[in-house]
Amino acid sequence: MIRTLAVTSGKGGVGKTTISVNLAKQLSLAGYRTLLVDFDIHNKGATSLFLDKLEDFEQTEDQLSLAGMMATQASGGGITAAHPLVVSLDAAENLIFIPATKPKELVEWSTFEQKNAALVETIKGLLTVVAEKLKVDIIVIDCYGGIDSMTVAAAGIADDTIIVNEPDIITFSGTLLLYSYLSKIYRSGSITPRIHFVINRITSKHSYEFLAAEYAKHLSSLSADERILAYLPFDRLVMETFGEYPFFTELLPKSLLTKKLRLMLFTLLDNTSGIRDFKDIAGISERVRRWIFRRTLETRLADPELILRAFVSIPLWLIIPISAILVLPTASEDQALSYYVVWQLVHIPVYLLVNSGSRAWRL
Repeated sequence: MIRTLAVTSGKGGVGKTTISVNLAKQLSLAGYRTLLVDFDIHNKGATSLFLDKLEDFEQTEDQLSLAGMMATQASGGGITAAHPLVVSLDAAENLIFIPATKPKELVEWSTFEQKNAALVETIKGLLTVVAEKLKVDIIVIDCYGGIDSMTVAAAGIADDTIIVNEPDIITFSGTLLLYSYLSKIYRSGSITPRIHFVINRITSKHSYEFLAAEYAKHLSSLSADERILAYLPFDRLVMETFGEYPFFTELLPKSLLTKKLRLMLFTLLDNTSGIRDFKDIAGISERVRRWIFRRTLETRLADPELILRAFVSIPLWLIIPISAILVLPTASEDQALSYYVVWQLVHIPVYLLVNSGSRAWRL
């Protein structure tokens, strides 16, 4: 059975495409033949990432983008005879990609102006034919950030729909609007989308405890399993390098963000017939899984903002002992301290400062 995941958001710029392509990458690394499809006809987020791989297909007429396949089907052409434009994103061809359009392709917008039920049937039939032809295990759909016909249809096609939300009021409003619209569209039909929420780009300003309490009131109850699927930390390195190489989870397999994405997939695919477990996540205890789930910072000492706030809010009672620890050992030129002692003298005060500042901020 082919599994389909859709990733969307209530507004753009929240990391939806970043999550989509790296979920697809982790699925392919786990042994699934994965098809990534760009449904964002407006902005072409994933398509733009792999633009260099698409330029060679600009003049080919027999290989069709998603928009091209839909236009062919709408005009009465047989979709089974169409050849999708498939780009391999890894050497093993375990991760393949179908773009929203070719680089200079003109879009027939009338193709997407259908009632939702008809559009769901059209796209589902198209993806089924393509997936069987390409022999894929899982499809990951990168949707538009907001409300459009393709995003709404994707929620009716996918087994699970992930809505990405940042911890701010503007993004939260967009998330609720999208959820309300999907609920309205699918209220009276036979399809009920399985919605999940991911909180992305969490900085040290917000703790897991604070966010969990807030979203328990307003968001968790709306999800298919009545909880937030994942809390993902802000990672400046990802932000700075994503355009150059989007698969950061391949470069940083041991990072907290990678572990969290793999835990997300394990949660979604666990106990699903025909789906293989993620062995690294399956092999750890439930307690460790909860620890990964609850963490929102890679390391406190790697966050300059947190360290600055810690020094600003330093308790008065720490000033004298810290000064003594740092100054007294240098008072005598005849004594030499071991590396381990010096390391402890530096590390322990900084650790106390960071944790003290973190508690003061949450209060």
